[in-house]
Amino acid sequence: MDPNLQFVQCPPDPQCLEEIQKHSTSARLSHNVRSTVEIVKFVRSLLQADLGISRIDGFGVQVTLRKVSQSEHECAAALELVEAALAEGVHPADIAILGPDGAKGPVCSSLLRRIPELLQALSPEGRIQSRVHGIVASLEAFRGLEARVVVLVDLHRLAHDHSGKSALYTGITRATASLNLLVSPPFNDFVKGLLDGSV
Repeated sequence: MDPNLQFVQCPPDPQCLEEIQKHSTSARLSHNVRSTVEIVKFVRSLLQADLGISRIDGFGVQVTLRKVSQSEHECAAALELVEAALAEGVHPADIAILGPDGAKGPVCSSLLRRIPELLQALSPEGRIQSRVHGIVASLEAFRGLEARVVVLVDLHRLAHDHSGKSALYTGITRATASLNLLVSPPFNDFVKGLLDGSV
């Protein structure tokens, strides 16, 4: 159902794929059991991607796009979102801070320095290193994982092309309940391009 996420980095080995197909059944999926109605609608409107029909009616919150001007302001805004989630009873392990460069991005690295008691980077092998900390990771490294609260930061560092669109899709679809995007002026230009179809 989800061609946007299929083999983005490299295609599967043809012989392996043929062997798997011989010994399996294929089914077309139409119901989304991870993303809320709000996230499904957001992906559909921004990226023109079909995530199917959400089965999580009534549990989602609105997708938040928050304007920020520079990395320091963006870091403070991300910190506010983390603190608000914690105040609402969200466990730190249910929070993911994702950016194009993961822990190497300016906001991600700053958050890791400022609140190490709450956040920890995903390991280089892509493993969650703590069951009590929130995760800081790159959009690509977090593929296949999910979090209740996702905050997307450092989005000005996305490529303004198909690869950036694909990475953004991955980040947006990691959220199961709350999705927050911090929108700097360069990223806002990219969003405009996505909406008018020029990207």
